[in-house]
Amino acid sequence: MVQTGEVLLNVTSTKTILSTGRGTDLFRFYEQGTVLGEYESGSTENEPIGHAVRAAIEAAVYGLVVQGLEKQVWDFNYATLIRGTDDEDIS
Repeated sequence: MVQTGEVLLNVTSTKTILSTGRGTDLFRFYEQGTVLGEYESGSTENEPIGHAVRAAIEAAVYGLVVQGLEKQVWDFNYATLIRGTDDEDIS
């Protein structure tokens, strides 16, 4: 257990929010025998903000785990992760 207050690891995570859009327009103009026609329509799709934030947090947590393993800040008992806790009987 670390009780010094020293920062052992840090991670920065960013996520670009995806967005798409489409558009056309319709405009009719009549003047002195001249007719101008134009059509307009639009559509857009945005990635939900909550999904983007969750993806950024998950990437940061993964980065912290990897950094911690590389710098040997912690280690995992892989057999326990596969089996469950030491007290459980997986028969």
